[in-house]
Amino acid sequence: MMARLDLRQHSLVELIIRSLSLNLSLVSVALVYAASLLFLKYASFAPLPFETSLSTPPDWASWFDVYLTFPLLIVLCLLPFRTSRQGSIILLCTVAVIPLYLVFASYFFYYAQAPLGLWVLVIPVTLLVPSLILVVVLSTPMINSLILARNMWRDEDDGIKFRLDGLGQKLYFLMIATFSVGLAFLQAYMRSSIKGIPLTGWVSDIGITVDAGARYIISGVNPYTHGLPPWGGTGGTYGPVTYLLAVPFTFLSPGWATHVSALFYAILTSVGIWKLMQLFSPKVAIYSAALFLALPTTSWAIEGGMTSHIALACLIVWSLFMFFSARHFWAGLLCSLGLFTLGIPGILIVPYVITADSREVRFKILAGFVAPIVLGLGALLAILPPAFLVSEIQRIDYFVGGGWLTPYLIFSPGFIKAISIITTSWLVFWFVYRTLKSRTDDRKLLVIVATFLLLIPFTAANYFAFFYVWGSAVALIAILSHVNSREALREASPRLTEVLR
Repeated sequence: MMARLDLRQHSLVELIIRSLSLNLSLVSVALVYAASLLFLKYASFAPLPFETSLSTPPDWASWFDVYLTFPLLIVLCLLPFRTSRQGSIILLCTVAVIPLYLVFASYFFYYAQAPLGLWVLVIPVTLLVPSLILVVVLSTPMINSLILARNMWRDEDDGIKFRLDGLGQKLYFLMIATFSVGLAFLQAYMRSSIKGIPLTGWVSDIGITVDAGARYIISGVNPYTHGLPPWGGTGGTYGPVTYLLAVPFTFLSPGWATHVSALFYAILTSVGIWKLMQLFSPKVAIYSAALFLALPTTSWAIEGGMTSHIALACLIVWSLFMFFSARHFWAGLLCSLGLFTLGIPGILIVPYVITADSREVRFKILAGFVAPIVLGLGALLAILPPAFLVSEIQRIDYFVGGGWLTPYLIFSPGFIKAISIITTSWLVFWFVYRTLKSRTDDRKLLVIVATFLLLIPFTAANYFAFFYVWGSAVALIAILSHVNSREALREASPRLTEVLR
């Protein structure tokens, strides 16, 4: 009897170990969040869940995000990939969305400043938090993004295990996408329903500014020469296309217009991912599209009404689709529109031109890219004073090493600026070099673009969490574009064995 009991105990232990190993990604996420929440629970001045008001600017994570949205959505996104050996899927869900950055850098530092009066006294955070902790907070997402980029280059045959059959699997992904959007609007409603709440209490300043700029345009007011709410600066941070994309939603109230427009462009991005995946891995296209909506960062950006960054992801994805589907003029055109939205998508013209297989294709791409630039610059020169254009060019200096929670808190601005210029230049050089080396491999080109988008905020030392809406969209496509070929190979293996017999 004892032997049998011991045997059963041994078998039970083996079963537990096997279960943990197969669900390593979920266990890792659980441990990370347990440590994070314990820190927030017992750290001095840490804001408490359900006691801290939600009526604060949601540019930063709230207790709703930290304790509910992020852990729930990350686990739900990881469940279908829990037996994958490759770290790409795990890192995509845990790093590309930067939950640790949101938890520590945004939730703790931002919310803890109110009782300490940091905004009034302008007390440096480094006097309250050891520099070592700040270094860890700043370096963790950067290191993990580097690992993610490295994993995307590794093409292991059994790296991603994923079932492509069954209606239940499709319904699951559609359900978590709907759940993600539902959480975003639930928190937006909870914020808006607080009596007497100002607009800045339930819409991000990004969303308020973009919506106000769109309303200025339809009212005949120049957003680049007049102050925009909530902080009163001019609209030079965003390109004219950003405000134009928000114009169709100005018939709604200023608060809900930002959330509805963010949801619209998130869905449009999802459709673009679906169309693009049809070219690489048709069987996994619907899963990829739904997974983008299910990611916590997407939910968080919809919750804050961050139309500009979701629309930018939309332009990037659709530009890539146009390029890979041989609609070269439209690829260049969307790339140029991205340049007039927030700058970064304009660099996609480099791989487009390099990988073009004929002079005619290259001409179509450049024609689509140059047309909006000529028209746009002509219009800007006509309606804006030269002094304003000069000041906007000088603003480029801010975006290299000018983020809110950057190493400025620890190191001197001059040192960070120099390092940022060097590392950003190196990343651009790598981008061009790798494109030249991978001209005939479309999947490698996707990996190159995804890697660039994930790392550029770090090299520029200006990394806010909403930048990862763009990188996570392309990283999804780059990683999951291999699933279909592997699935086909596994299906073909038994038939090949029979033939060899």
